[in-house]
Amino acid sequence: MALAAMTGCKDDGIDQENPEGPDAPAIEASNGVKGNIVTDPTALGAIINNYSLGATNGGRASEARGFEMPAAPAIPADAKEFDQNMNGGSYKLEAAGEYGLNMNNQSSLYITGKGITINISTSNGKPNKIYIMEGSEVTINNEWGIKGVEIYAYAPLTYTKTDALNLTEEAALYIDRGIDNKDFAVSLDNKTALNVDGDVNVKSIKLMNGDFAANSLTVENAEIVNDFSINVAQYIKVTGDRLSINSNGSIATKCLEVPNGLLDVQNCGEMIIDSYIVAKDMNVLAGGAAISMQEQSLVDITGTLFMPNKKTGFIFAGNESSKVKAGTFKAQAQLNNNLNPPVRTIDDLPGLFNGNVGLKFSSVMDNDGNPVAFGKDVTFTNGGTTILEGDEDIYIPADNDGCRPSDGDKGKDDDEPEPVIVIGGTDAHTHPISATCVDLTGKQAFVSWHKRGTGTGSGSNHEHDGIPYWGCIEVIELTPADTLAVTSYMELKPETAGGAYDFNHVIFDAKTNSLLAMGDNDAKGAIIGKIMLDPTHNFGNVTNNWAGDMLVRSLLQPAGDNQKAQGISGNSVVIRENAGKRTLYMATAGGYQTMEYDTDSILIIPADKQHPTPNVGTYSLTGGSAKHIAINDRHAVTIEYTQRPGDIEVEYDEDDFTTALPAAITVWSIDNFPTAYETRWDIPAFAPVYGKNVIAIDGDLIYSCQGNNGVAVYDLQGNEKARWDIPKAKKGAAANGLCIKGGNLYVAAGAAGVYVLDKATLAVKKNNAGADLKYTKQGNASANYVKVADDGTVYVAYGRAGVKALRFTGM
Repeated sequence: MALAAMTGCKDDGIDQENPEGPDAPAIEASNGVKGNIVTDPTALGAIINNYSLGATNGGRASEARGFEMPAAPAIPADAKEFDQNMNGGSYKLEAAGEYGLNMNNQSSLYITGKGITINISTSNGKPNKIYIMEGSEVTINNEWGIKGVEIYAYAPLTYTKTDALNLTEEAALYIDRGIDNKDFAVSLDNKTALNVDGDVNVKSIKLMNGDFAANSLTVENAEIVNDFSINVAQYIKVTGDRLSINSNGSIATKCLEVPNGLLDVQNCGEMIIDSYIVAKDMNVLAGGAAISMQEQSLVDITGTLFMPNKKTGFIFAGNESSKVKAGTFKAQAQLNNNLNPPVRTIDDLPGLFNGNVGLKFSSVMDNDGNPVAFGKDVTFTNGGTTILEGDEDIYIPADNDGCRPSDGDKGKDDDEPEPVIVIGGTDAHTHPISATCVDLTGKQAFVSWHKRGTGTGSGSNHEHDGIPYWGCIEVIELTPADTLAVTSYMELKPETAGGAYDFNHVIFDAKTNSLLAMGDNDAKGAIIGKIMLDPTHNFGNVTNNWAGDMLVRSLLQPAGDNQKAQGISGNSVVIRENAGKRTLYMATAGGYQTMEYDTDSILIIPADKQHPTPNVGTYSLTGGSAKHIAINDRHAVTIEYTQRPGDIEVEYDEDDFTTALPAAITVWSIDNFPTAYETRWDIPAFAPVYGKNVIAIDGDLIYSCQGNNGVAVYDLQGNEKARWDIPKAKKGAAANGLCIKGGNLYVAAGAAGVYVLDKATLAVKKNNAGADLKYTKQGNASANYVKVADDGTVYVAYGRAGVKALRFTGM
């Protein structure tokens, strides 16, 4: 499942055919919709990253690597004098000479002399052992390779064949110092091992089956095939023209360097390259490894980076961004039918670059080498943020060991540590979607997702380059171990009866133990869905009368001969409690509506006589596009564009910050919503026109998110009391969501991140160490919505980066 979203959020459909008149009645229709529910713990566990564990699904914490020679054993007191035919037990050899060895039945030979040459004639395999003790001088006859014995060398070794070191079958060589022989061609095959407590500098190495470990490896050319485990503490450097990897094994090192040649990854079960990959060219081909790297890693391909297949690529751990550079990026392209004439672009390649990473490519080509462009719907990442070329330059510092160099302009990097602990977040999904809203109860969070990318709104074709749209609903729980777990997940795909559903807003209703979700459907237009929960607040079949997963009510009557509700999307819903009655206050892209809410029924609109149809209020159309609604016991407040995006033929583009629309805020008496308002005032035009734009009312003050214009505070008469200008350093900075908690105002600021402001002054607050309370390390993914739990955990619907749970420190 692939995460995605650029800065804006599609909370509106583009109007094509709204009903005329201010009082268009609502559709009186209800049906159960069967969604695809996932509750399997194994499957759900794969879509969470828990950063607090020090590692993620997409990376690994630093670990001990290389090889440390065990201490030399003492020669057993009962060791026998040397016998050419050893048949179990211990033997010792001290006299100079050349010896043939026949070893059987777990024999052990201890060599302590000088001028000794050994020829291992026969050995019936490990664990026959030879210990070459400190102070010895031993030459190994290796004309036909080394077979069937474990050799522990605590003294320097020489070999009769000086240009090749071959371990051929069930042999192991453990050395307490490095190998520096530029004539050596090393090969290991058939359950062999070469473990070196030091650096290895040889001509070539071919690893076919077994294990290799060293502090570092420098070699002209290298080939890794079959099943192999490679554990190098510092770096692997290939000075020649090729490092070929076609193995089902694992490779672990800090840095992998092929500066003058091709790093050809055909297949590998696991690659853990901590911080640096450099190569002239690099192929990551069919069946290629998931290449796991730590945060602030650097991949520097001076020529061509060729990645022809989805779900095969890099996984970057941690919160700090990594960086991938290439002269040419070559990948799978597809026909983009949204352009006229259609052209081939790279749009959706989930799995190629996962985590927080910036991409810098001088040119882009398809698999056949034809120049192409990135489309608007480009999706690379599973569980993080991919920053495309040109958006920002990421500074990568040099590591402490001198393995990874620095890269980029440090002056462009916000290098100050931020007072944030990121607990965890969602990871991979199956299609390009964006986290739009989050609501809380106790230790649980409920998340809505909508399809990300170019589209033409409800009532039209929601496909982009063959990718159909659909949204999802998720339940996330904070565990006693202070980690996150997805406990249930529902998606309503296009093959669902009635077509796909998209979701923009979700709230938890404790009285009915259900979720109310606002969104849209191609046939129904704006919808509100009700999803019953089980006693653990997860999805399931709740009653014998309902086997579906969501009940849906359409909010606008169809228009036109085809009976489609055109271009209206449900954006926001709140519940009013008053004198024993419950009423839904709703905002759609086209207007406002109220509806009585029967708390005793699981049906929003009952389909039988036992539950009468609830009273539905007047549907009040706007002149533009309604965004969000908030209420208290006296007022309802709304924010809307006063001009419809469709009226000026704005293409749906979540990155469009050049097209701004005029907007207004309206204050309604709570009992007169939405037929008569008290006060209304215009606010400056803002972008993007498909942003979230949350509004809140706190006493006599109104807090409103105004996209690239930041956050503004007004009194009930429309007098501006304060304004926070959003940082513009990052493309896509837009105030989308806010949450009031005590004296703090938490703002989801699009690509600018998450900020904690003083509720009274809108100044950025500082912690007790003087650091600004902000989180800006998520690249240019869009922080869309924010909610704060009583324990201080901040949940952010972070667009294409999924959901992040974090805590500010020192508050």
